[in-house]
Amino acid sequence: MMNTPRTDPESGFRLGHWRVEPSRNAIFRDDEEIHLENRLMQTLVFLAKNQGQVVKREQFFDVVWKGLVVNEEALSRAISLLRNTLGDSAQAPRFIKTVPGVGYSLIAKISALENDKVEQAGKAVTRQAHRTNKRRYIGGLLFMVLVITLVLVNRYARNPGDIGPPEIAKTTAQSESSVAVLPFVNMSSDPEQEYFADGITEEILNLLAGVANLRVPARTSSFFFKGKDVPVSQIGRVLDVSHVLEGSVRKSGDRIRITAQLIDANSDKHLWSETYDRNIEDVFSIQDEVASAIATSLVNSFHGLESRPVSRASSMATFEAYRTGRLLWWRRSPEDLTRAIELFNRAIEHDPGFAPAYAAVGDSWLLLVLYGKVQIIKGVDAARPMIEKALQLDPDSAEALAARGLMRLMIGEKDQAERDLRHAIDLDQDYIPAYAWLSSLLSDLGRAPEQAAVLQEALAIDPLNKILTNNYASNLMSRGDAEGAKELVQSLLRLQPEFPTLLIQLSEIQLNNGELFEAWRSATRAHEQAPENTMAILALAKAWIEVGAYGEAETVMKQGLTHSPGNVNIKLQYLQLLNIQKRVDEAQALKDNLFPEDISERHRFPPEL
Repeated sequence: MMNTPRTDPESGFRLGHWRVEPSRNAIFRDDEEIHLENRLMQTLVFLAKNQGQVVKREQFFDVVWKGLVVNEEALSRAISLLRNTLGDSAQAPRFIKTVPGVGYSLIAKISALENDKVEQAGKAVTRQAHRTNKRRYIGGLLFMVLVITLVLVNRYARNPGDIGPPEIAKTTAQSESSVAVLPFVNMSSDPEQEYFADGITEEILNLLAGVANLRVPARTSSFFFKGKDVPVSQIGRVLDVSHVLEGSVRKSGDRIRITAQLIDANSDKHLWSETYDRNIEDVFSIQDEVASAIATSLVNSFHGLESRPVSRASSMATFEAYRTGRLLWWRRSPEDLTRAIELFNRAIEHDPGFAPAYAAVGDSWLLLVLYGKVQIIKGVDAARPMIEKALQLDPDSAEALAARGLMRLMIGEKDQAERDLRHAIDLDQDYIPAYAWLSSLLSDLGRAPEQAAVLQEALAIDPLNKILTNNYASNLMSRGDAEGAKELVQSLLRLQPEFPTLLIQLSEIQLNNGELFEAWRSATRAHEQAPENTMAILALAKAWIEVGAYGEAETVMKQGLTHSPGNVNIKLQYLQLLNIQKRVDEAQALKDNLFPEDISERHRFPPEL
């Protein structure tokens, strides 16, 4: 039998320096206010009701997750998030203690709020006045740079004729040794050569990114300006660079013409330009010459490009297949990922010793699992030998190590996953997928402050990356700042209004805020853009459930299961609906057949990888 303290936690209580108000789903400390997701607050209140007692895991499930089917990871994650929010530690607990193999105990004393009503009344006006400026984790320099970036681009998107100097003071000085590589324009008559032009751009960008003492924004941010008539000075301010490289590519038969020019972003002065008219097989030497010329112009200490023979394609056919595949890979739809795998395999046929193509096949199979088309056991079985082959060919391949880290994350080998992902970043500090996957791992482990640091580092390299921004919004949510997360996602949506993953994230934030109609509308837009995307299906089904439209929710999930009949996440959401409707026999039948292939399917993976 559990003991109930005299204080009624449902009415609020004081926990150390924290004032807990369940009715507002918020905790307070001095002028700081942090909002908790409803189930986190329920977990904290349940612990408070049994302060000093050991609460078994099963009791949490019966009370906090009543009627839902969840695994122990959901409870572990909730406890980790509470500890991070309260400033607690599992190793030296001051609030929540783990009782191994049993459950958790609230070891800190709690007290009633009646004694501090006068104090709180006196602080109310002050807290209201300072609330906007005291939002937790928003005041960091990186976040300000990101918001300023979005504001500048939004200004241009709304009114291209009214750019002008930004009225917001810059928070960082432009680095003299910095250059943004814009997508080279395809001047060929064949629009299919667009991929070829983009591939050349990305190769030059990667070469320059490897030059010491030269800062180069990553591809996603530079490629944001593809097809947009934005002044060079504006691009320089948005990406915080002092120089911009632009150019064009014309391919005709076995001949290629590449024109490149380096521009001073502040004065719009052309500092260097060159035209290369050569045989198509000379494209690699042209890329080297362009990168060397830019590096020589901008970096005094430059003494030549590093030789990276293993990571470079040996033929034009290999280059075209691999680079086109990677461009499709970034789109993340099941169709694009399937097509990318075909192209990566074609690259391997042309060059069986090309390690990056094997790694790309591997991580594409893993992403197909996450985006709903493939069951995990099939995806991992397909990915593992390709990743192992890539590492056999090139043990220092950042792409292969990151892919192995993602695979280990998915099958629950989290310590090994973290080692691989951090090693990948050490080898290539510009490889953005490794940051994204590491941030997802840290989120999974409940290490929100570390996740924020990783995302901030990545966003400094790639400030307009939608996936990183989305993950950072999730991080803000986990830290109790739903308003900051919403502002960030909406800023990026103004640049690309129909990007499904951002709409899914916005829907989740709106549900958390109780904005049910807005959440349904965002989820509907996401589903319209990507009807086979697992996360869009789940977001719309969840929104329908929250508004009580169970029939519509069931229809959406059944449609999703016709596209992906083995998808565990949709089945779990469907099981929740059956439980809510008390359809006991159907729920039991689904539960009995939920994991037919592999127990590791029980892991529920983060959407933004």
